[in-house]
Amino acid sequence: MPADAVVTVSVANCDSVELYSNSDDPRVTPQYTPLDGPDAGEAQVFGTDWDSGDIDPLTATEYEVGANTEFIVRDGDDPTGYFVIDVEFLVDVADPQGDLVDELDLTIPADADADMVVADDPQYYDEFDDLELGGVTDCGITDGNHFWASSEVVVETRGFYSFRVSDLDPISSDVDFRQPDRYMADPFLALYSSFDPANAHLGVVGCNDDSDLDDYGDYYLTSSGTVMSDRYSQFTVELQPGTYTLVLTSYDEESEFDITSVAAAAATPGDATDDTKGLVAPAAFGEDETGTVEVWFEASRLAATGASEINGGMLAAGLALMTLGGLALTTRRSARSA
Repeated sequence: MPADAVVTVSVANCDSVELYSNSDDPRVTPQYTPLDGPDAGEAQVFGTDWDSGDIDPLTATEYEVGANTEFIVRDGDDPTGYFVIDVEFLVDVADPQGDLVDELDLTIPADADADMVVADDPQYYDEFDDLELGGVTDCGITDGNHFWASSEVVVETRGFYSFRVSDLDPISSDVDFRQPDRYMADPFLALYSSFDPANAHLGVVGCNDDSDLDDYGDYYLTSSGTVMSDRYSQFTVELQPGTYTLVLTSYDEESEFDITSVAAAAATPGDATDDTKGLVAPAAFGEDETGTVEVWFEASRLAATGASEINGGMLAAGLALMTLGGLALTTRRSARSA
């Protein structure tokens, strides 16, 4: 949620609250305020009134909890009796440079085959011994078989293209903790000059696992109003005219996602020992999963000296194309089935 917003929490049958700062983000100071009781209206501020790990007595039945605050309500008579209210700061993030030219909905069907093969090949490991798709930096991925969906992308104008996963349907468990940990909770996006699912390392033009768009925040608000997590993919690549294949998959391979998806049940009294109640449900795959991918186009980028990276004629042609409402690319969406 935004920095100046609050969540109202009502508590009963509990005696204390354990407090944490979600991050060291200097833009938002964690705090909470009792709304009734002897301390009503007195803000309790991180670093002044409490520090991470402090346990304070509950003196009210209602509280306002601010962004960047983890508020864990506890039952002192039962060590397993607690409920976590994790209030995350929602960061406004800048759009990729250029103009939004398309939005693609790529759907992995519930009955898809996991036939995209990411080989455990030493030549694609980085200096930290992490596997990178095609050996491309920031493209960490798990070896094994992956579910996937694709769309053909026909580039008609040379330039810089940014691809961003801006939304997932069903909503990601990363954004809504009550959801099952579905296959695309950690989406992975790749662009290929040619794509052979049996040899996924070959033909990679650009890719990304985690966008990490903000140094502190993990959740991002886009200009279109969607909420991304830092695990959603985004990358920029310079492209020549031609036909490419955009592939949406997950960082994870398929073996852990072989049960039917079920919604997490609501928390009820006596459920404190069941970690799926009011928190997370098991990992699952078994329903259609759709990722929305934004495509942004920028005709050129200036070098550090201020000089254009492409000649004036090409730049003028690219700008004229955008001004006249022409398309920099065309796409053919495809949804795979088994």
